[in-house]
Amino acid sequence: MTRGLSHEIKRVVAGVCALTLVSGTVPVQPLADIFNSVSLTASAGIDYSRNDLTALYNEASGWYNANQNQLYIYDYDNGTNYDYYLSYALQDVKEYLTTSTQEQVIINDKYAFLKSRYDEAKSVLKTQPTYAPVLATDLGYDGDPKALVTSNGENAAGGTIHYLYKKSTDTSWTAVESGYPQATDAGTYQVAWYSDENETYAAKGSATEPIVVEGTVTIEKADPTVTAPTGGSVSYTGSAVALLTNANKGSATNGTLKYALPEGRLYSLADKNLDIDDVAVGDVYQPTDLSGIFFPE
Repeated sequence: MTRGLSHEIKRVVAGVCALTLVSGTVPVQPLADIFNSVSLTASAGIDYSRNDLTALYNEASGWYNANQNQLYIYDYDNGTNYDYYLSYALQDVKEYLTTSTQEQVIINDKYAFLKSRYDEAKSVLKTQPTYAPVLATDLGYDGDPKALVTSNGENAAGGTIHYLYKKSTDTSWTAVESGYPQATDAGTYQVAWYSDENETYAAKGSATEPIVVEGTVTIEKADPTVTAPTGGSVSYTGSAVALLTNANKGSATNGTLKYALPEGRLYSLADKNLDIDDVAVGDVYQPTDLSGIFFPE
């Protein structure tokens, strides 16, 4: 097996040298990376015949000849040499088909190698999706979920689009099962997306590297509605006494009503006869030898 592998590596090196001499193309990626970046287990459990490999070679070769110029332009614009990748795979398989009768595992590996490069080259020439999600505006908290996106964009098209979102203070995205992302709590949010490949459109982005939509969406906090507490009367017992009851404690919507005693307004009385004109709501009175405290309405 070691001897066979050495023979394969020699043929690969020879093939690259031949490609350089014929086309002037210099490989843009180390050989180890070329092999390691392709899973040769894609055909695990399937035995391809030499006829299968020949048919795939003929199909890929015909497609390559028809699209070579377009592939080259795409490579130049994007910095990835798909033209070289596919031409190298075709040359490698052609050499095998014309010079070798090696065992089944090599046929499987050659098939997987060429199929991977062929599919990759075809994918980059598919139409690019035109999604441009539009973020929602003028959102306010009311306890119900709010859509953070209003549309996929004008003339949007492509494979299935998937959304993710997060609060701007979070470090990880939350994936949306379907539809637009929604949030309930007030805060500032970011939105991202990616789309799948289909027969017509190429994929764009991915679940791990989504495309982040420029800008943020803010759900504004709601203004609270407050009903202020009212006064009442309590009796002195020598122990702690509730100053407010459910009947006069007040209420708040879109917020929490909290209470505090004002500092510096604690009075000690010497006379139990208290005129209502002398006190106001909010004053706190501590009796000395009196029987109770009165809080005016």
